[in-house]
Amino acid sequence: MDPDQTVSQISPSSSSPAPTVSPSSSATSSNTSYSTGPRCFTPHAHSTGSTTSCHSPPTSPQNSTEYKKVIDFHVHVGRQEDWHPWVNDFLRKENPILFQGDNFNRTMTPDGLDYLLEQNGIWKAVILAEYSPLTTGVVTNEYVHQFCKGRDRFIPFASLDPTSSENPGGKAQLKPEEILETCVLDMGFKGLKLYPPYQHFYPNDPKMYPLYERAVELNVPIMFHTGSSIYRNSKIKFGDPIHFDEVAADFPKLKIIMAHSGRGFWYERAFFLSRIHKNLYMEIAGLPPKNLLNYFPKL
Repeated sequence: MDPDQTVSQISPSSSSPAPTVSPSSSATSSNTSYSTGPRCFTPHAHSTGSTTSCHSPPTSPQNSTEYKKVIDFHVHVGRQEDWHPWVNDFLRKENPILFQGDNFNRTMTPDGLDYLLEQNGIWKAVILAEYSPLTTGVVTNEYVHQFCKGRDRFIPFASLDPTSSENPGGKAQLKPEEILETCVLDMGFKGLKLYPPYQHFYPNDPKMYPLYERAVELNVPIMFHTGSSIYRNSKIKFGDPIHFDEVAADFPKLKIIMAHSGRGFWYERAFFLSRIHKNLYMEIAGLPPKNLLNYFPKL
């Protein structure tokens, strides 16, 4: 989980419309179109209520008005018991309104989130599973599968820990690539989210390559947490975007998404790599929109 990209960063009463992000067909998975710009994924930033628009948005008629398709590409869901105490403490500090009364339980449901996104003008949202028991907690693929079931607005992304012999859902005997295949073919997941700083692995480790090969075969993107994190036990060295230079070169058909675009240390590095690898995308979750041109002056 990222502190700036959880539903608990939005007030349940929020109704201000979000700016527009243009969905293009430059990165697709299972016939799903994701919002992209000059090789950058542009999610709605919960902490600020803003987005970046990389193209002029397509329109379609809806009630005789312009309908702008906004995709929030980074949404964490879960129950309070799924997260470690220090995660819940941080969320309560950052957004106390959500934890007043029954607000959390009403908001963190399929109906509650669907309504919240609709009220904020969000057309689609990528819903992320997370298997990071060392740092944040575990939100299983099964939980996200049930959360997204029957919801056209939600795009589920699976998670697994490539370094662990145990993974959510009782699949300890399966290899990471087998878990991914099950999630995509049997459960309808549209992508995969991995957390190198939380799970303590380098993305260019050759042991990861069978997983990447299977993702290419299944035509699903992989999103990686990059850059900094404030959570206990995270190790930032694993979030350096330079590791994707090798992966992008070795797997030119694999769509790689750098969540947070190297936040903190490596903005310039993430931007440069996205310019030289056509399959490597920036994603700006958790970055203040007002600072984007400071972080990426050539964007």
